[in-house]
Amino acid sequence: WTLPEGTPEALAARFGLRILDRSELPSLKHTFTHFRLTLHPVRCVVRSTTGAMEGPLAWVSLDALATTALPTPIRTLIAQLSES
Repeated sequence: WTLPEGTPEALAARFGLRILDRSELPSLKHTFTHFRLTLHPVRCVVRSTTGAMEGPLAWVSLDALATTALPTPIRTLIAQLSES
């Protein structure tokens, strides 16, 4: 499991959402064995406009994330979000 990737506008269109508010978060760098990854996260407050979701997707509650299999950089990002 991981977070969807793309620009906020593209993801909003893909999932039938309207962005109400957005804020850019600090970049997150992670080094793998053969490459480096830099995430540029954006926190968005959204509202559903169509209820459309492109599958296979699942909403996961914040409480369930502790036991969800996540890539290390995504787990780090979520931990930072929880602290803010």
